[in-house]
Amino acid sequence: MKFTNETSSFAENEDLRHSISFIKLLRHWAAFTSQKQSDMTYLLTLLKLYEPNPTYALLPSTGKELMKIDGNDWPTSRNKQLKNKLPPAIPIDSGKYVHFGVENAINGISVGLINRATDLVKFFDVYQKNSNLLSKSMRARIEALDTTFQIEKAKLVLRGEYTTREAEINVPHYEMDINIDEAKLNEDKQAATITPILGKLVSIKSSASSDEGTKILLDTSVFVIGFYVGVGKPADINSFLSNLISELILLSPTLNCIHSRDFTVSLRCVIADGPMRSYLKRTKGHSGYWACDRCIQRGEMINHTILFRNVNAKSRTDDDFWTYYVNQFSEDDHLKDPTDVSPFKEINCRMVTCFIIDPMHTVIEGAFGRRLEGFVFVSGEGKLSTTKIAEADKRIKFFHACRPEEFDRYIGKLST
Repeated sequence: MKFTNETSSFAENEDLRHSISFIKLLRHWAAFTSQKQSDMTYLLTLLKLYEPNPTYALLPSTGKELMKIDGNDWPTSRNKQLKNKLPPAIPIDSGKYVHFGVENAINGISVGLINRATDLVKFFDVYQKNSNLLSKSMRARIEALDTTFQIEKAKLVLRGEYTTREAEINVPHYEMDINIDEAKLNEDKQAATITPILGKLVSIKSSASSDEGTKILLDTSVFVIGFYVGVGKPADINSFLSNLISELILLSPTLNCIHSRDFTVSLRCVIADGPMRSYLKRTKGHSGYWACDRCIQRGEMINHTILFRNVNAKSRTDDDFWTYYVNQFSEDDHLKDPTDVSPFKEINCRMVTCFIIDPMHTVIEGAFGRRLEGFVFVSGEGKLSTTKIAEADKRIKFFHACRPEEFDRYIGKLST
């Protein structure tokens, strides 16, 4: 069968119009308009996924009419993906910082999302229980996968009965954890390191003022809020955390313009190891005499290690945190400099209880790691024989193949 080059003649050819198959029509259109194979693949994917059954008499007559934007067109997720390029890098000290954002991550359009599709599936249950708990962007992504919903929506649009969702009285509220930790890319101390800011949504409820019993716990993946690349941690902590703090202020449920937002976000806790906690809080490091994050006491130097012996020492509190420096009323030297204030103060962060002491760094890597050193080097701590250490190394090597993906930390070997 030979196709004419004139679309008008093609349309007027009655015999051709009724005998041509859908596949042949697609092939003719692709060849006649010089379509790329990748674009054709995308079109075929859409046709197979949604299996549309159009009324051809209602199709527009021109391409201009087809692409008319009226707010109810085909979801522009493909266009958004094209826009999801890396944000510009911000120079900080000798390195650079890139910020992806918290709001973009919750809306599902951030480049920093690690498991975008998997996380979307995990929000299905929330959508079924109460779709108003999700942001507009998240709802749109879920509804785009529901063929029945799209068909019913299309019918309403054609009848002129479709109306946008009414503004909800309550603004959904998310609780989020963040983790900040410096990671070495190699063993060279002069080489650049990367300091990512990671986030994880832990719960959602209908509004920030809702009862705790209405909270829905989330099991979503970690996402990247931003990251800094440079030699060591950035000296200018205010520039490093500026974008994060600004976003948390804008998303705060205490902001006056709360009803103009799709959702609000509050910080549940900050997860970091000892050196990073002191950096973020602007306190003395873990080797300082007044370094304890939880109690007020002066440590003792014993065998080049600071020990805090008094287990009944007075606890530090969030309300008194900014008074923990040497003055006429106290000798507590916990803060480095009372004028060097942590950026977290801008969001009224709980500077003691919000910065948790996690078991991975404190117990597993810290206390238990020190206990392993005793098994190898210290006679008074149960030093093992060379034979037993070799047997332990064999078992550790076997464990490498069995370690869980969720906790990819392991010991190389006990012997040196």
